[in-house]
Amino acid sequence: MPFYEGLITGLLFVVVIATPVFFTLLYSTLSYGWKAGLAVVGGIFTGDVLAVFLLYGLGVTEILTDPSFLYYTGWAGAIVILILGFYFAFKRNIDLQQQPELPKGHYFNFFYRGFLVNFISPFLFIAWIGFVTVGSGRFPEGNGPILFLSGILVGILIQDTAKVFLAHRIKTLLRPIWVRRLYQTVGVVLVVIGVGIMFKIVQNPDISSWEMLHTGLKN
Repeated sequence: MPFYEGLITGLLFVVVIATPVFFTLLYSTLSYGWKAGLAVVGGIFTGDVLAVFLLYGLGVTEILTDPSFLYYTGWAGAIVILILGFYFAFKRNIDLQQQPELPKGHYFNFFYRGFLVNFISPFLFIAWIGFVTVGSGRFPEGNGPILFLSGILVGILIQDTAKVFLAHRIKTLLRPIWVRRLYQTVGVVLVVIGVGIMFKIVQNPDISSWEMLHTGLKN
């Protein structure tokens, strides 16, 4: 059935690890607890749902793959990724055994952070345009495509939630120096990703093919 096939696809999407979204989720959970991690998951999920609505519900694929849109979105995403990278790289040590208490309203900031990092990331629409294309081609009749996409959404939500509780469980085993090195590594990876995106945009500012912009960048 379309839903279960989409669910399996969403669960297998766990292999996509080294992304700004994953690092934001990991950092929030380790530093501020599982509630903060779940708030980030909520923001990520909202961004995914909005992407599906825009691409499949409104059919605005042409707008979202327009070179001008991709150019400015790419710059915005790269800047946010760079900011996060430097933030993680120069973050002071946090004692995971003395987790700071956060007021309830503060969790919205984590929700917003998850949504922002996900929605303006160039990786988001790459994935969902592919999912929409596969779903529409594999299940061309009835509610097949939306069931397939819904299954993917549920699968991604399940595995993101699992990441939160896994990170929360293992953080008691982590030594402070390991956490510090982890944050530094995350920061460096994000800076490399951000600079890489900027380099590709500068290299091909007038590129007309959406796929080439993000996967090939051939002149």
